Amino acid sequence: MNYLAGFLLTSLLLPLVKKSTPARIVNVSSAGQQPIDFGDVMLTRGYSGTRAYARASWLRFTMDLAAALEGTGVTVTCLHPATYVDTTMVWRAGVTPLSTVEEGAQAVLNLATSPAVEGGPGSISTAA
Repeated sequence: MNYLAGFLLTSLLLPLVKKSTPARIVNVSSAGQQPIDFGDVMLTRGYSGTRAYARASWLRFTMDLAAALEGTGVTVTCLHPATYVDTTMVWRAGVTPLSTVEEGAQAVLNLATSPAVEGGPGSISTAA
């Protein structure tokens, strides 16, 4: 659902985004990823939270969308904003946070507003 809800929202908003050029679509994703197995979308065979999380990655969708929108004035980017952000999910996993929420938010804001990104090809970015 994490992946499909965003996919549907993006698809529904795409006509408006195209009319609003220059425009940007910024997908926030994780560096950890796995392809979706359409034969087992609900992970009924061997479920794990880690696998579910990794399959919700936006990397492939972003690359395909960027290629489809090339030359339209819509910049499509995807980033892994930070590593082990200080959130409840990270703490519950027993992991020591390495990044702050503010650092992750700044990375997303940079892709959404930086003049250096506007009009560029779809790209994948890992924030430092």
